[in-house]
Amino acid sequence: MTTSADVVNAIITELNRIDDQFSPFDRAYRFNYNLHRDVYMGFKFFDEISSFPSVYLTVEREDYFHYGDNNRFIVLTMDLRGYTYDHEVEESGELLAQDIEHIMQWMKKQYPAIEEIRVLSVETDSGLNAPYGVALFKLEALYQR
Repeated sequence: MTTSADVVNAIITELNRIDDQFSPFDRAYRFNYNLHRDVYMGFKFFDEISSFPSVYLTVEREDYFHYGDNNRFIVLTMDLRGYTYDHEVEESGELLAQDIEHIMQWMKKQYPAIEEIRVLSVETDSGLNAPYGVALFKLEALYQR
């Protein structure tokens, strides 16, 4: 049985693979960052973060859909924030976003219980908070319980 906690833990586990080495999914892709296992559930502001880069995941909502006899699908909508600290702030946000998108591409193959995982939107702060950078993601995961 898959729960929302299982899906969130799977995403956190896979994002922790970002290690400045070659991707285990595609040997042609090299990660731009090493997250040093700094991927967490929850939300923090810039002044509360002491380790960069780091990623924080929050669940926005969970929608249930019932189809027929005992078929229940759940859509989990999440916000993911990746924080960087670099003088090349615009580039750092983009590079972290590339690493996160790469992991999301391969999630479904790693976890067959997740029917689909989508990146709905990606935004960066375009250097507004220099030297801090942020990449904002809206994610959606569909799974069956």
